[in-house]
Amino acid sequence: MVGELIERKAELAVAGMSITYKREKVIDFTKPFLNLGITILYKKPMKKPPKLFSFLSPLTSEVWVYIIAAYLVVSFMLYIIARLSPYEWYESGSDELDNQFTVLNSLWFTIGCLMQQGK
Repeated sequence: MVGELIERKAELAVAGMSITYKREKVIDFTKPFLNLGITILYKKPMKKPPKLFSFLSPLTSEVWVYIIAAYLVVSFMLYIIARLSPYEWYESGSDELDNQFTVLNSLWFTIGCLMQQGK
């Protein structure tokens, strides 16, 4: 039975067998709380190496798309509102008026708020 589990011919075995150190290194045993002579035997799962973007796996791809879309919408709305507000315009050295909220600054400000950076 142990050989079939190692060769992946079986995934689970129910048998009356003793738990030894050598067997426990290769396969997992359920620990008996009442000794009836029956032991459940199953194969240890093989660990897969982590992928490059495995940190994205807690959320589905649809949720990540919604998060990115919300981030872009908030950033561009901030840019538009800053362009429309008369309080965001200031005079530079010349006769022109400048606005601090460019598209890049709006994107950076939004990501800074998401990451809670700044004071």
